[in-house]
Amino acid sequence: MTGRCAHCGSGEHVRVVAVREGQDVWACRAHARQLAAPADDMLAALAYYQSRRRTR
Repeated sequence: MTGRCAHCGSGEHVRVVAVREGQDVWACRAHARQLAAPADDMLAALAYYQSRRRTR
């Protein structure tokens, strides 16, 4: 399962960068930094690792 960038709608090279209101926030490489959760957000980190596992 993959998503689309929450900023531009791209489906290329996307990953989960945050969790907001219980939903994964997907971002492409260009928008990952601006959409990312704070570095200490454990839920976002878990969602990111789960999304990476799905792409393998």
